[in-house]
Parts: sequence; C-alpha cells; structure tokens
Amino acid sequence: MAVHSAYCEPSDDFFTLERSVETALSKNENISIAKTKIDSARSKLAQSKAGFLPMLSADLYGGHAVREDRQIIASGVTASQPVYTGGELTAKLRKAEIDLDLAEINLDKSIDELVLEVKKAYYGVLSSREYKKLAEESVERLRLHLYAVRQLYEKEMAAKVEVLKTEYSLLQAEQNLVEAKNDLKQSKEAFNSLVGRPLDAKVEVQDMPEYMPVAISLGEFYRLAYKNIVELREADKLSINDKIDVKIAASKKYPHVSFDTSYAWQKDDYIDRNDLIVGASVKMDIWDWGAADQEIKQAKLIEQENAYKLALLKKEIDLDLRDAYYQMLTVESSIKLAKKSIESAEECFKKESIRFKNNLSTNKDVLDAHVALSKAKAYYNNVMNRFSMGRASLSRFAGKRYIEEVERPLLRDITDDEFLDLVSRKAFYYFLDNQNEKSGLFEDTVNGDASIAVTGFGLSALCIGAERGWAEKKDAGERALRCIRTLLNANTGEGAPAAEGKYGYFYHFLDIETGARSGNAELSTVDTALLICGALTAGEYFGGEVKKAADELYARVEWEKLYDAEKDLFYMGWKPDSGFLSYYWDYYTDEVMLISLLASGSPSHPVTPKSFYAWKREKGGYKDGPPFIYSWRGALFTYQYAHAWFDFRDKVDETGTDWWQNSVDATMAGVNFCADNSSKFKGFGADSWGITSYDTPSGYTMSQGFPPCGTGSADHDGTVSPSGPAGSIAFAPPESISAMKNFYGSYQRLWGPYGFKSSFNLDKDWFSQEYYGLESGITLLMIENYRSGLIWKHFMQSSGAQEALKRTGFTQKPKEER
Repeated sequence: MAVHSAYCEPSDDFFTLERSVETALSKNENISIAKTKIDSARSKLAQSKAGFLPMLSADLYGGHAVREDRQIIASGVTASQPVYTGGELTAKLRKAEIDLDLAEINLDKSIDELVLEVKKAYYGVLSSREYKKLAEESVERLRLHLYAVRQLYEKEMAAKVEVLKTEYSLLQAEQNLVEAKNDLKQSKEAFNSLVGRPLDAKVEVQDMPEYMPVAISLGEFYRLAYKNIVELREADKLSINDKIDVKIAASKKYPHVSFDTSYAWQKDDYIDRNDLIVGASVKMDIWDWGAADQEIKQAKLIEQENAYKLALLKKEIDLDLRDAYYQMLTVESSIKLAKKSIESAEECFKKESIRFKNNLSTNKDVLDAHVALSKAKAYYNNVMNRFSMGRASLSRFAGKRYIEEVERPLLRDITDDEFLDLVSRKAFYYFLDNQNEKSGLFEDTVNGDASIAVTGFGLSALCIGAERGWAEKKDAGERALRCIRTLLNANTGEGAPAAEGKYGYFYHFLDIETGARSGNAELSTVDTALLICGALTAGEYFGGEVKKAADELYARVEWEKLYDAEKDLFYMGWKPDSGFLSYYWDYYTDEVMLISLLASGSPSHPVTPKSFYAWKREKGGYKDGPPFIYSWRGALFTYQYAHAWFDFRDKVDETGTDWWQNSVDATMAGVNFCADNSSKFKGFGADSWGITSYDTPSGYTMSQGFPPCGTGSADHDGTVSPSGPAGSIAFAPPESISAMKNFYGSYQRLWGPYGFKSSFNLDKDWFSQEYYGLESGITLLMIENYRSGLIWKHFMQSSGAQEALKRTGFTQKPKEER
C-alpha cells in the first residue's frame, strides 16, 4: 500500500516564539507611540538645524499719516544670520540630537520590555500545559488505583481506610487538575492579549525547547550588556543633556550677535525709493536681577543629582548582571540534577510495573513510583521554565532579541573567517574572565590555581584581544604589566602578590591570589619557557613599561641552573625537598625546542647551542606517509607549542630539518590515524580528530597520542579534543576547519561560555565539562597566527627570538625549496 504525505501549513493558532514576538511587536500600541515620538524628535532636530540658516522675513505696510494727510506703502525683505550666540545654537542642536537618541532608546526599551513579556507569557503557556498533562496523568492513575482498591476491599483483601485514602488522593488530584486548567486558561489569555488576539482564541505553541547550555562568558556578557542596556544608555544620554542644559543656561550671559541685511521699498505722495541696509545687531542682558545665574545654578544642581543617580544605576546594574548570570549557572546545575531524577524515577517505575505484572508488588507500589516520576517531571518542567526565563533576561541585558545570536550562530549563517573569529573570541574570554585582578596571574582551569604556562598563553592572549577590539588596549596593557610585576616581585604595598620561584624559574602552579607555591609543585623548565614566550610577546606588542618588565623577566632566568652541562640536556624540574626531577628533556617535543631555543638566546645566562641538538630525533611515518621526527607520546600538542610563538616557516636548522614541515606531516598523520580507525572508535573520523592533551573520562592526561611515537605503541581511548585541530590550523587549514565545524555543528554539549570544552568520547557517551587554559591558549594563538600572524610577528621582533635562531644555526631555505 502506497503511503502519501502532504505538506500542511501551520494553523493560524500555532505560534513559535519568533512568531509570537513578531506578532506582538506589530500590534503593540506602545511601540507605535514610541515610533511617533521618534518622528517628533526628528522634526525638532530639523528645526534646530534651521537655526543656523539665514532667516528671511517679508514685510508689507500700508497706512495713513495724519499730520501730512498722506497714504504710505512700504515693503521689504530682511535677512538675518546668527554669528555668535554664546554656544546656544550649537547646544540646542546637540540637545535635539540627544532627544532623538532618547526617543530611539525609548523604542528599544519598549521593544525589549514587550519581548520579555511575550517570552514570559509564551513559556507560561508551555509550563501550564505541561502541568496540566501531569495532573491528568495523576488523575487517571488514581482512578485506576481506586478501582483496584475497591475490588480488593469487596474481596476483603484491603481495609476500608485504603479506599478512603485513595478517594482523598483522587479528590486532591482532581482539584490540582482544575487549578492546572485554570492556570493554562489564564496563561493563554495573557498570551493572546500580548499578540493582539481575542482572549478566548485557541493557542498552540511549540513544545518546550531542548536544553541548550549557556554559551556566553561573564566577560562577554558584561561587554555586551554595558553597551546595550537601554536604561544605562538612556541615563548616559540624559547626563549629556544635563551638561547641555548648563551650557544653554550659561549662554544667556553672553551677547547674541547676528548679521542683518534688508532691502526696503517705500512710497507715498512725496517719496518713492529703495533702501539697502547692512549691519549687525547685538543683544545682551546687562541686568536681569540674577535670573541667569539662578538658572545656571539650578541646571548644575540637576546635573549633579542625575550624575549621582547614574553612578547608583551602574552599581545596581553591575549587581544585577552578576546575579542574572550566576543564577543561570545555578539553574543549569539544577537541570542536570532534574534529568538524573527523571531517569532514576523512570527506571524505578518500569521495575515496579514489571514486578506488579509478576505479582511481586502491589498496585500501590506502582502508584508511588508513578507519583515520584510525576514529581520529577514537574521539577524538570519548573527548572526548564526558570532556565528559559533566565535566558530571556540575559538576552534583554545583552541587547539581543535572542541570546542565541551571541551564543551560537548557525553554521549556515557564517563564513569560515567569521567562524574562526567566534571560536577565537570565546577562547579569549577564558583569559579575560580567569585572570586574577590582584596578581594578574591566569588560572590553569576555571576556579583553579594559577599556572605559569597558562599565564604565558594569557599574556599573548591580551595582545590578540586588544588587536581584535575584544578588550581596550590600555586595559589589556595594564593587565599584562600587573602580571609581569607579580612575576618580578615588583608590586608594592602590604600583602602585594609575589610569584614564588628560584633562579628566575617559577613553580608550575602558584596560589592565584598571593603567587606562593601551590602544593608540591615543581620548579618547571618548560612552563617557565612558555611564560617567557608570552611575556616577550606582550612586551613587543604593548611596548613601554611592559617591554621593559618582560625583558627583565627573561634576563633573570638562570638557564644553566637546571641544565646538565655534561649531557647538554635540561632537567624537567626541581623541588626544594628532593632536588632535580629524575627525568631529562632528552627526546623531541615542541616543549624541549622552546626551552633550548630560549636558553640559547638568553641575553644574560645563555647555554650552549648544543642543547638544541642533544636530544633524540627519531624519524618514522604513519603507513605510507612521509617520515617525520616524532615525539615520545605522539600527542598533537607536542608538535604545536613552539610554533605558537616561533615562526619556523621557510627555515631550517643546522641539520637541515624543516620543523614547520615536520609539524605539517605529524598533523596529517594524526588526521589519517583517526580516519583509519573510525570503525573502532565512534568519535574518530576524517573530520573528527584531535588526540592531544585533554580531559578524559578517567581524568586529565598528556600521555595519549597516535603513531609513530617513541613509546612504540600509542595510547588512546577514543577521546578527541577540538584544541587538537585548532592548534594545528596553520599546518592543515582545510582539515582543521572541517573538524572544528563538525564539532560545533554536531555536539551542542561540547560548546559553552568559552567556546569548545576540553574533549568528548562518544564510545562512553561522555562530554567534558571543563575548560583548560592550555587548550584555550593554543586554540587562540594558532588561529590568530593562521589569520594574521600577529603572535609570530611580535614575538619574532624580540631580540631573544632572533638571537635564539641565530645562535642555534637556523637559516632561510633556498627559494627553490620553499
């Protein structure tokens, strides 16, 4: 039998959220009035502009001179051009412009308030409808239970009290159903009122939207809010108007000068002549009994009063913003709990139903399980309604009709460059939000200790944020300087933070507030190297005091203190209680490249360039791919970190090694390995790759990788991280962008306030909830290098970078080999 399907147009009674808002906006009287006020303000603005133009007047006079007994006729044209009015005309024009701005702000305010009301009504209908369904289910279940209990009572297998209890519960459920129906009716009436329909019109709305996590960071939220909050914009404009009113009042104490010219014709019995009169007129109040002074004083008092109100409003808004944002985060946690409660209740209900069919439980047990499930669903419904309303409030604060426009644009609506800009901006806000205000150090992960390595990425991130306009350059420079001064122990004042270290090296983890060593952290060679790279980049970008402080920080590192001169190798670290760590940097990785290069280029404590050539360089290829120098574990980050700062393009070292091409070949091996193993791991594929350092279902690791690798057998469990492709974008642009777009478009749970979260593992249905500064850092820096080369440009300007490549024997590749 053939099955035919036909497209059905949605009925006039069916409303999506978008249609609800559009309908309400088109029919609301306040919106119409606000638009009319804009037209009026435009008219007044045109009138103010006219005050600057010459004024023409025409006169016609006819009369009778009594003494001479003659008829007189006179006519003429007079032109008057204001020359000086004490700034009054200019001030009035500016005031008219501000009034137009205020009228437009008033329209925005009316729209935002209406949109919020519509959303409240819309979600009210949804919530009421869900509660009605739950109430109907409860009534139906209790009726069945009452029937069963009565049957048992008649067979003397249940007590009368059980019947009475069930009847009472049924009455309560029926009452709840009546209340739920009334709530739904009132919600629909409120909704119909807003969209301009009869109160009793039928309303059908889309089902409750799926949970979508908040994907806007606190820093991003503040930036949008302070730019777009209508109340704040309105108060700012009123403040400007107050200042203008003071100027207008003051202008009355100055002379008003105008240029005048007139052409007049006069005729009577004796005279018939034309006159051209040119001159200037001056008007000035010499004595007004102090009225002008009082007017100025009054205007100034109003200005001061409103300035105080504006300051209070900003404080209130600041608190409201934080409260709204963190309430959303709290509700998100509640959603996760509610989902787990529903899953648990559904499992329990299924088990009790099976037990009842097998005569292992009573009808009451099934009923109790169903009641628990209904309560869990009701709780989830309540939380989702709060979440939807919270998102609506965020969108109002952020000046967007739908917060999703900021959080997660659709892939079809953005170009590749816009997509990369989005990913970069989100990653940048990790550093903006997670830099300590006191010490300037950056957190390893959200609400964690400070990480010296992440601080290096953070200092470079400030350059990108300033260049892209995501932060004010002055503020970014001050943040960088505050951070480096903490590292130099150059902050003054009691309790000033001071980063703890030795020989110019720093401990891997520090207390975020004080800079003291955290726990059992080691004095780290690689993390100090990452820090120095970031500091030198910031120094070159911001210049001035930042450059001076960064150069001093670099010069203080006594590289030889953690260097074994006999082996020409660096120790991985040192601890006060046990001395040097038992491991050397003796095998290729981008990390040892950074250490060796910076140590070789040091302006004060250089080590021999042999350090760059002492570690092992073993080559191999993946399948029939080109051979490359591989790292010990084979993770992508081991081919990325040095390239975040050093520009190795078209350069070779003394052995003829092209480290840029080496990372290109290693990246493609990582892509191909995941493509080849897509049948073994759900998360692997040609556009789903990224075995690097990341969070896993078993915890954070830096030891997974792909072949070839120094261990002989690469460790991997199906976990993939977006930071892998992002950090490799300069090496394999098409493959990296394809993978990131796949992650973005396919896995909503992977996207959040700072863009991509750490990782995911589809085989275990696991998505990390964590952000790590190292991952956000390599994402941000390498995407920026791919887009503009900004970090390469400024870091390579430093004398340290230039000396490092020079002393270790790097040269330009011949043109024919590029």
